[in-house]
Amino acid sequence: KWEAECFTIEEFQKKIFKTEKMILTEAKRPLTLFRVLDKDLKEKLKIQNYYDIIDFADLFFKYYKELASAVKDRAEGLQEWQKEYIEKFELLKEKYDKYLEKNEYIPNDWIENRDNFTTEYAEKFKKIIFIDIPYFSPLMRECIKKLNSLSGTEIEFITQGRREDYNEETLKIEKVSFPQNIDNTNITIYETGDDMSEILNLLYLLKKTSGRVEIFSPAPEKNNYHKIFPKYFISQQLSVLDNTKLYKFMKIQNELLLSLEPKKRMGIPSAELKRAVNEEIFREIYNIDENIQEKFKMIFSEEYKYIDEKLFESSHMEYLFKKDKSEDEQEENKIFQVFHRIYSDLMEIKDYTTVTEFVEYLKKIGFEKFREVNYEDIVEKFYQVVDNIKSSERLCGDNGFKSLFETGTGANLYTLLTKYMEGIEIKEVAREEEKTVGIIKNISEARNKGSADIKYFIDIDNISLPGNIRDSLNFTESQRAENGFMTFEEKKNIIKYRFAQSIFNNKRIVIFVKKNINQEIDKSVFLDEIMIKYNLKVQEKNLLLKEDILNIISRNLVNDKELVQNINSEKYFTLERTLDDF
Repeated sequence: KWEAECFTIEEFQKKIFKTEKMILTEAKRPLTLFRVLDKDLKEKLKIQNYYDIIDFADLFFKYYKELASAVKDRAEGLQEWQKEYIEKFELLKEKYDKYLEKNEYIPNDWIENRDNFTTEYAEKFKKIIFIDIPYFSPLMRECIKKLNSLSGTEIEFITQGRREDYNEETLKIEKVSFPQNIDNTNITIYETGDDMSEILNLLYLLKKTSGRVEIFSPAPEKNNYHKIFPKYFISQQLSVLDNTKLYKFMKIQNELLLSLEPKKRMGIPSAELKRAVNEEIFREIYNIDENIQEKFKMIFSEEYKYIDEKLFESSHMEYLFKKDKSEDEQEENKIFQVFHRIYSDLMEIKDYTTVTEFVEYLKKIGFEKFREVNYEDIVEKFYQVVDNIKSSERLCGDNGFKSLFETGTGANLYTLLTKYMEGIEIKEVAREEEKTVGIIKNISEARNKGSADIKYFIDIDNISLPGNIRDSLNFTESQRAENGFMTFEEKKNIIKYRFAQSIFNNKRIVIFVKKNINQEIDKSVFLDEIMIKYNLKVQEKNLLLKEDILNIISRNLVNDKELVQNINSEKYFTLERTLDDF
């Protein structure tokens, strides 16, 4: 009798890489990095404020994570410009290591390193089987060798495909071979020119299909079917605070705050205010009705570069609103009151130094104004963000964020607050699933057979598959190979391996590809290879006829019967050219 435990590779790594130190999350890492900068280091790195370090910090942490994965202390074979960049990292790392050691901190993605590896958990197993893992980093290869050396512990690797495709010395897929024979009648390929044509043809096929279906995309985060036809499609991507009216309002207001010009009486740039007034949530909060919006448009048309309260006292503004004196005195007063409220709020927020002040300000507006019927826990998640940022405030010492932001604390703190909100998942109100035809899932999930009778693949084009696999550190392919970093070719092999699994692990496949010469969109090279090997052809014509498209439009997009009749006429699709077009 024996017992087995199953883990994802990520779960297994958490058990073999252990630390007793306090873990710094992604949001806290740039804060701690900024804290160690002295005046001399700021000058050398050309960093003036906290926000100058955010992008730099991202590359900094990625670089040292890659070094740890490659079991190296420093990258080799660099060009001069790269050496200069890495030297900046090293200057900062020297001070940062001392700070981490003193406070017993560790960044969350630095835990996986040689020093934190332990065999304690793995020692209880007689056999460890790694299933369907096409690539192991040099660090993981070293750890697996140590696990293999344990007395009585056997290591085995199982992947799909030919045995010779997988190198058991380097523990990675070196090429991807396709099966010798398949039933090519089970793979159907349609070609469209744009999103709308693709989605309507897909809808047509789905309505004709009986049994369970699933829809997959290599880039579901970019897919917008659920926005075009929410009646039929659900996005697998979880909703986040960034999608809410609360975040949008805060972002708009913060941009206005950052745009204030001290040299122009702290005026708001006209272009920034125009952008704000055009946003629905901003108009809701400040009660900007159609009349007031029209008055703002009149002001914007006068091409003022900056707008402040003194501008409303000018004779030119009086002249502008003087078309109907009896009515416009009231309207002029209304627009001034609205602007005064917008401006006063900015002046108040400008002097905030704590997160609590922002919370009190939003409570004064009323959180009920930001609630949305589609989301369940917006306010609760916002308070979760507040707790997170308060814990970061404690990292800054007794003076809190004042010590982090030497000037413009209110604006900088507002930016930080919105940054902390980004990517925080919120619950959507459950929908009746029988009314939808499908969730757009990530293509990686298609490799499991599941219970679907037919699997549909969309976005199988050269833009999404293999997609952009370049890295932000700008190492060349030869440099990556020399340093033991994952190469572009290795990344491409993994993506190709997963795509092959998705196609060949399922019985019935329907693939949609887009072809648009002007936008340089064509079939994915992976699909091309499969089509050539098995003599697969694109269907000569799509199944959806023009009448079907018109029916879908009239049923789902148009309520006006007269408009439906116009759409059904040939003239609706005839575009007249006039001189105004040019």
